Amino acid sequence: IREIVNKLEDALEGMYRPHGYGADDLDIATLVYRLGGWQLLFALNHKLSLPSLWTLRTRSIFTTIIPTIGPIRHENIVENIHTIVLSPRNNSSPKHGISLMIDEIALEEMAVHFSKYNKVGGLCWKHFHLVDPVLRMYESAINIAQKIHAGQVHLGKE
Repeated sequence: IREIVNKLEDALEGMYRPHGYGADDLDIATLVYRLGGWQLLFALNHKLSLPSLWTLRTRSIFTTIIPTIGPIRHENIVENIHTIVLSPRNNSSPKHGISLMIDEIALEEMAVHFSKYNKVGGLCWKHFHLVDPVLRMYESAINIAQKIHAGQVHLGKE
């Protein structure tokens, strides 16, 4: 990380202007995109000549994991395994065994809004059925918050 920060500082001072993008340039652009979003990457692409989001998408693999909102379902697990394990492999690569190991997860105990699904996640899956996770109106969010504060629904834990 320190090396990436040093390259960003050099770019700000005008001592580093990438033309052909190497692995470090893609790492810097990925870090900027993950921490600051596409708008920051766009600005730094124009100001510091970092790789654009288009370049990142064509030269990197972006993996999207579907969150489990509510009860754990077989379909979510299968789709995530397909996305992470099977899709990146092309048909010409030799088939090898894959070990899937699951350990503790770093988890922030908080309710979160998944805008793609317009649902609230981060709730305990055992008591999730007591609320409607879809945010249809302001009252939907109030209802979820009241159930959390009343102890009827809990925030998810490891």
